[in-house]
Amino acid sequence: MIDDQDARGTGAASKEVTDAIENTPMGDLQSTLDLHARSWNDTSFGTLAWMQGAEWVRYEHPNVLPPAVGYKAVRQGFQLVMPVSELEDTEEVFFDPPSAKSEASGFVMGNVRGHSGPVVEHVVALVGPGDDGKPVLWTVHAGDPIIPSRVAKEFAEITVSVAEAKRMEVHFVRCLPVS
Repeated sequence: MIDDQDARGTGAASKEVTDAIENTPMGDLQSTLDLHARSWNDTSFGTLAWMQGAEWVRYEHPNVLPPAVGYKAVRQGFQLVMPVSELEDTEEVFFDPPSAKSEASGFVMGNVRGHSGPVVEHVVALVGPGDDGKPVLWTVHAGDPIIPSRVAKEFAEITVSVAEAKRMEVHFVRCLPVS
């Protein structure tokens, strides 16, 4: 749902997003931009410049969970997350390598190469509190938030067929570039 006040063009949501960008530690901002700029066949710098000039509106979605706040802007791109059901059973899903994040959460996510995900017409930014409580940019991506399926961290660096991933109840995977 779009916030009516912002939809009338007050620009309050755009300022909230640009303020969050400015509050985001440079390393975190760079990581997010590096990961998602390919949604628009753009550079990190180009994506940042676009974000700072975009007309953002508040956006509610069931996958935007508090304390995150969602914002939406218009820009076509590739979603970079796709349903496993759209893959051939013989393709491969590989799970993230071990990391501090997987150690803390107990989970890893599945990935697939050679796909870009569906074309979508909007961008979503998620803003939430940083370490000091000030709002920071948590992520920005093409399309609505989709939470990729997670499996136990013991599957880190394991590759399985799509058929096996389906048996493991993996429903969504991240799309990564061919390397």
